[in-house]
Amino acid sequence: MGLLCILVFKMKVLRMLSELNQKTETCLATTTRLALHTLPNEKAITRPTGLPLFPLKTLSEIETTEKILEKSDNDIANLVRSFFLYSEY
Repeated sequence: MGLLCILVFKMKVLRMLSELNQKTETCLATTTRLALHTLPNEKAITRPTGLPLFPLKTLSEIETTEKILEKSDNDIANLVRSFFLYSEY
């Protein structure tokens, strides 16, 4: 009985975390749209194509991130901001 209760509790927590993640993504998208309309002259922060989500979990993700960082056309400040905006946590 106790094991079943723990399993049910874990499932509820995971479902709630998933819902919170979806709501956070919606808020981020809304904030981004508002910023584009209220601050049209500001440089937009865009996620570089192919940039993995943080924290990096595999060697392949690390290598991909290194390649993106090596590109001379990437603005380092923009990359740092995108790490925070587009990370899993």
